[in-house]
Amino acid sequence: MVSPENPLLHGTGYLPVPRRVKHVKSGGTYRIIVQARIEHDQSDVVVYQSKQHGTVWVRPTAEFCDGRFVAIDQ
Repeated sequence: MVSPENPLLHGTGYLPVPRRVKHVKSGGTYRIIVQARIEHDQSDVVVYQSKQHGTVWVRPTAEFCDGRFVAIDQ
């Protein structure tokens, strides 16, 4: 699981904790729904939803936290 020092995911654990983030390249805003784990390979992922379209996305946690997204609220 992501370390608690990560500013994007701090406090999300495996419980739904809404938090808004912005995708740096597209400018889209998203709500983090939950951090989860893929059963197949036990990799950590982030489940998040587009505020504009409602589409739900899943991205590997390492990719989600590599600078593609920035927090826009606490």
